[in-house]
Amino acid sequence: MDINDVLLRIGQIRSNAKLSARKLSESIGRNESYINGIESKKKIPPLENLFEIIDACNSTPAEFFYYSIADYKQDREIIELLKNATFDRKAMALQILNMK
Repeated sequence: MDINDVLLRIGQIRSNAKLSARKLSESIGRNESYINGIESKKKIPPLENLFEIIDACNSTPAEFFYYSIADYKQDREIIELLKNATFDRKAMALQILNMK
């Protein structure tokens, strides 16, 4: 993930959180145009601010940096289901996933 991907992902998680750029800027204690500056690639947020943005959007660093937000959510759901599965069900799931 390069800096352009990071800046694009900020817009994605903001949109997913249904926050305006202004509202997100204000929620992290910045001026109202701060997020617009980031999303228009005029500003690059320091790491501390990036984590504030991620948190304000009800996201996590793991989700943010995953190759795809949709894949992250689906993969987490599968992992949660497998945590409570019996050994036999886990073995069956592996067989299904290894089918070619």
